Amino acid sequence: MNKTLQIAVMAIAVAAVVAATVQTMRLHRLQQQMAAVRPAASEGLDSAGSGGFFGGVSGAAGLETAQDAATETCSGDLESEVERDEASSAANGEGDIMERLVNEAIEALMRQPGDAPSEAGAQSDGDRAAGNGKRGGEAPDARVAKRDQKRKEEEEDARRRGVSARATELSRKLLQEARDAIKAGDHDLAARLLAESIASDPGNKQAYQALAQMQRSLGLSAEEIQTYQDWIKAMPNDALPHYLLAGTYHRLGMDADAYQALNTFRDLSGGNLSAYPMTAGMLRQLGLRDEEGRTLADWASVAPQSPEARQALADYYRRAGDLQQAAAQYQAVTALAPGNVSAFTQLGNIYSQMGLHGDAQAQYLAALELRPDSLNIRQHLANSYRVSGNPQQAIDIYQSIIDLSPDSREAMNALRAIQRIERQLSRPPG
Repeated sequence: MNKTLQIAVMAIAVAAVVAATVQTMRLHRLQQQMAAVRPAASEGLDSAGSGGFFGGVSGAAGLETAQDAATETCSGDLESEVERDEASSAANGEGDIMERLVNEAIEALMRQPGDAPSEAGAQSDGDRAAGNGKRGGEAPDARVAKRDQKRKEEEEDARRRGVSARATELSRKLLQEARDAIKAGDHDLAARLLAESIASDPGNKQAYQALAQMQRSLGLSAEEIQTYQDWIKAMPNDALPHYLLAGTYHRLGMDADAYQALNTFRDLSGGNLSAYPMTAGMLRQLGLRDEEGRTLADWASVAPQSPEARQALADYYRRAGDLQQAAAQYQAVTALAPGNVSAFTQLGNIYSQMGLHGDAQAQYLAALELRPDSLNIRQHLANSYRVSGNPQQAIDIYQSIIDLSPDSREAMNALRAIQRIERQLSRPPG
C-alpha cells in the first residue's frame, strides 16, 4: 500500500471515530436537555444519585483531597501534630515530585519526531529536565532559538514521512482552530477540525492528544481509546500513545490492559531517561510498589548525578517507611542540588521521625535560609524545637509565623501551639 493510500485510509478511520464522537456528544446534550425539564419534584432524587456518566472523572485526585483534608484537623497531641505537619509537606508536593517529572517527560516526548524510536542513552530536553535538576527561566533569545529548532525538527520529520510543508502548516492551523473551538464549548466543530488536522498530517501528535483529551473530558472513553489506537497505528514507533493509553485503561479499571500498554511503552522507549519517572509513576498508580521501586533504583543507577532521580527514589523509600534509605538519598540530593528546598525539608522530616531532632533542625534551618518566607518550614522547625524540649525557641518560631502571616491557617495553629506551651510551662512541677 503506497503512502497516499495509507494516509487516505487513516483519514477515513479517524473521520469515522470523529463522527461517532459527534453523534455521542449530541446524544448527551439531548439527555441533558431532557433532564433539565424534568419536574422539580424529581430533582432531589436525581441529584442524590448523581455521579453517573461524568461522576468518576476525578480519579487519582481523591487521594490528594484526602491528604489535604487530613492536614486540616488539629490534635492536642504534639506527636500527632508533627506527623500531620510532615503529611502536609507530602500533600503540598514537597516530598512527591513524580507528577512534575511525568508532566515534563510527556512534554518532551510530544516534541520528539512522531515515528522515530527513542535512541538508547540519548538525552532529550525532557531527559535533561528529568535528569540534572537545572531548572529556571530562559532568556527570550533562547526561547526563540528553541522554537525555531522545534519547527525545523517538525519540518524534517514531515519530510521523512512524506508529508509536505504545506500540509503540516495546515494541520497546525486546524489544530489551533480546534483548540479555540474547545475553549468556546463547540465540541462538534472541534471534532471536525481535529479530524481534518489529522487527515492533513497523520503525524501530528498534538491533534491526537487534543482529540483524546476532549473525548475524556466528555466521558467518551471508548472513543478516547480508539483515538490512541489510531495514533499508534499512524506512528507505530512512538512510545507516548501507549503510555497515555495505559493511563486511560487504569482510569477505567482495566489494569491488566494498562500494564500491557505500559510494557509496550517501556520497550519502545529504549534508553530514554524520561521513561523512568513515567513508568514508575504508572506502576505506582497500578499499585505495583516493588516494581516501582526497582524502576526508580534503575533510574538512579543509570543517572547517578540526577537530583530528580535521587529525590524520586528518596520519596519512594519515605513512603515505604525505609527511613535510613530515604535519608541517604535525600542527603545525595542536597549535595547534588544545594538549592533544593524540598530535599532539605524532607530530610529534616526523616530525621524528626528517627528522633534525631538536632539534625532535623539543621536541615530546616538550611531550607529556611533558602526560602525565608515559608510558613510551612517554620512550622516544621518550631515543632521540632518543641518536641526536643526547647520551648522558648519553639515559641519564637511560632511567633514569627504569626508576625509573617497573621490571618493564615498556619498562624492560627501557631497561636494554639504557643498557648499549649505556656499552659505546660505554667503547671507546677510534679
